[in-house]
Amino acid sequence: AMKAMEEKRDLEELAKLNYQAAKIRYDNSEISLQEFDNAKVARAQADINYKNAQFDAWLMQTMMDSACGIGYVPNLKTMGGSTTQVKSKNNPNPTNRRDRN
Repeated sequence: AMKAMEEKRDLEELAKLNYQAAKIRYDNSEISLQEFDNAKVARAQADINYKNAQFDAWLMQTMMDSACGIGYVPNLKTMGGSTTQVKSKNNPNPTNRRDRN
Protein backbone atom coordinates (compact mmCIF):
# COMPACT_ATOMS: atom_id res chain seq x y z
CA ALA A 1 0.00 0.00 0.00
CA MET A 2 2.87 2.36 0.76
CA LYS A 3 4.52 1.69 -2.59
CA ALA A 4 1.23 2.31 -4.41
CA MET A 5 0.83 5.57 -2.49
CA GLU A 6 4.31 6.70 -3.56
CA GLU A 7 3.51 5.86 -7.18
CA LYS A 8 0.23 7.78 -7.02
CA ARG A 9 2.05 10.76 -5.46
CA ASP A 10 4.50 10.77 -8.36
CA LEU A 11 1.64 10.59 -10.86
CA GLU A 12 -0.10 13.47 -9.09
CA GLU A 13 3.06 15.59 -9.32
CA LEU A 14 3.34 14.76 -13.02
CA ALA A 15 -0.31 15.69 -13.59
CA LYS A 16 0.27 19.03 -11.83
CA LEU A 17 3.25 19.76 -14.07
CA ASN A 18 1.25 18.79 -17.16
CA TYR A 19 -1.58 21.07 -16.05
CA GLN A 20 0.81 23.98 -15.53
CA ALA A 21 2.29 23.40 -18.99
CA ALA A 22 -1.19 23.16 -20.52
CA LYS A 23 -2.23 26.41 -18.81
CA ILE A 24 0.76 28.23 -20.27
CA ARG A 25 0.08 26.75 -23.70
CA TYR A 26 -3.62 27.67 -23.46
CA ASP A 27 -2.81 31.22 -22.37
CA ASN A 28 -0.55 31.48 -25.45
CA SER A 29 -3.33 30.07 -27.68
CA GLU A 30 -1.31 26.97 -28.55
CA ILE A 31 -3.98 24.47 -27.44
CA SER A 32 -7.76 24.43 -27.42
CA LEU A 33 -10.02 24.84 -24.41
CA GLN A 34 -10.92 21.15 -24.65
CA GLU A 35 -7.25 20.12 -24.39
CA PHE A 36 -6.81 22.43 -21.42
CA ASP A 37 -9.92 20.99 -19.77
CA ASN A 38 -8.56 17.49 -20.34
CA ALA A 39 -5.42 18.49 -18.44
CA LYS A 40 -7.60 19.82 -15.59
CA VAL A 41 -9.57 16.57 -15.44
CA ALA A 42 -6.36 14.51 -15.49
CA ARG A 43 -4.98 16.58 -12.61
CA ALA A 44 -8.18 16.15 -10.58
CA GLN A 45 -8.24 12.39 -11.26
CA ALA A 46 -4.59 12.05 -10.21
CA ASP A 47 -5.39 13.93 -6.99
CA ILE A 48 -8.32 11.61 -6.27
CA ASN A 49 -6.18 8.54 -6.95
CA TYR A 50 -3.49 9.82 -4.58
CA LYS A 51 -6.05 10.53 -1.83
CA ASN A 52 -7.48 7.02 -2.27
CA ALA A 53 -3.98 5.53 -2.02
CA GLN A 54 -3.35 7.53 1.17
CA PHE A 55 -6.59 6.20 2.62
CA ASP A 56 -5.71 2.62 1.63
CA ALA A 57 -2.29 2.93 3.28
CA TRP A 58 -3.88 4.35 6.45
CA LEU A 59 -6.48 1.57 6.48
CA MET A 60 -3.84 -1.15 6.04
CA GLN A 61 -1.75 0.37 8.84
CA THR A 62 -4.78 0.53 11.11
CA MET A 63 -5.65 -3.09 10.36
CA MET A 64 -2.07 -4.18 11.07
CA ASP A 65 -2.04 -2.23 14.34
CA SER A 66 -5.31 -3.83 15.35
CA ALA A 67 -4.15 -7.33 14.38
CA CYS A 68 -0.94 -6.88 16.37
CA GLY A 69 -2.84 -5.70 19.44
CA ILE A 70 -1.43 -2.20 19.27
CA GLY A 71 -4.87 -0.71 18.73
CA TYR A 72 -7.40 0.17 21.41
CA VAL A 73 -7.88 -2.52 24.06
CA PRO A 74 -10.58 -1.74 26.64
CA ASN A 75 -9.77 -2.14 30.33
CA LEU A 76 -12.32 -4.71 31.40
CA LYS A 77 -11.90 -3.98 35.14
CA THR A 78 -13.58 -0.62 34.72
CA MET A 79 -16.47 -2.27 32.89
CA GLY A 80 -17.56 -4.09 36.04
CA GLY A 81 -16.66 -7.56 34.79
CA SER A 82 -14.59 -10.09 36.68
CA THR A 83 -11.90 -10.28 34.04
CA THR A 84 -8.41 -8.90 34.21
CA GLN A 85 -5.81 -8.13 31.62
CA VAL A 86 -2.59 -10.09 31.90
CA LYS A 87 0.65 -9.26 30.13
CA SER A 88 3.04 -12.06 29.37
CA LYS A 89 6.78 -11.42 29.34
CA ASN A 90 7.04 -13.18 25.95
CA ASN A 91 3.93 -11.59 24.48
CA PRO A 92 3.58 -7.82 25.06
CA ASN A 93 -0.03 -7.93 23.84
CA PRO A 94 -2.59 -8.18 26.66
CA THR A 95 -4.86 -11.20 26.90
CA ASN A 96 -8.09 -11.45 28.83
CA ARG A 97 -8.51 -14.20 31.42
CA ARG A 98 -11.21 -14.83 33.98
CA ASP A 99 -10.27 -14.60 37.64
CA ARG A 100 -10.45 -18.07 39.12
CA ASN A 101 -10.03 -16.97 42.74
